[in-house]
Amino acid sequence: MFAPETEELVSFVTADIAAITRGCPIALRDLAGGMEKGVGWVPANLALTPFDEIASPNPFGPAGDLRLLSDPGAKVRVTSIPDKSQLHFYHSDITELSWSAWQGCVRTMAKTAVADLEAEMGLRVVSALEQEFLILGADWPMAPAFSLSTQRRSDPFGPLLVTALREAGADPETFPPEFGRDQFENVCGPTSALTAADRAVTIREKTRKLAAQFGWKASFAPENRYGRRWQ
Repeated sequence: MFAPETEELVSFVTADIAAITRGCPIALRDLAGGMEKGVGWVPANLALTPFDEIASPNPFGPAGDLRLLSDPGAKVRVTSIPDKSQLHFYHSDITELSWSAWQGCVRTMAKTAVADLEAEMGLRVVSALEQEFLILGADWPMAPAFSLSTQRRSDPFGPLLVTALREAGADPETFPPEFGRDQFENVCGPTSALTAADRAVTIREKTRKLAAQFGWKASFAPENRYGRRWQ
């Protein structure tokens, strides 16, 4: 396990336009300062592609500085992933050095859209998430969709994932084995639009990290009716 003197890290994270969760970790002992001032970030990070290349042309260039400013109400801390240190992070907004909103922050875009909807229409969004994913590399035998045998063959993955999501505040409700081969579904309870968006990121990260503990990959890519991912 981990020595008592091991530093706990806390990450300030943002989900980019490619749905990749990126961010910057700091030591837990420095969290108070990080919460007040944020941590360093750069505009060019938004130009990173899913293939770890910088898009060309890069509209931001190599220069510039930003901050990742954490949302105190969007804390996630999970201790229940076996043989791993605490997974601790805050969903964050990307800001200018003055802590005003940066135009490329997708979380700020979501907040603005929700506020505009309420101002213009008097409506508020309530969202209940359902995210489906495939487990790759488990090499399980075939089993019927939605069956108890399908759910049990993945044990203890299901209980561990639900435990982690509950600890993360994602309000998991059901975890059925779906129609596709080795396909599952996370369903969470209703909440505000921004919290639901944060939960979507949290669920993907928790699912992928727990799957990796078993030597598998969790894919949220679409699949066709025969259980094969679209290429």
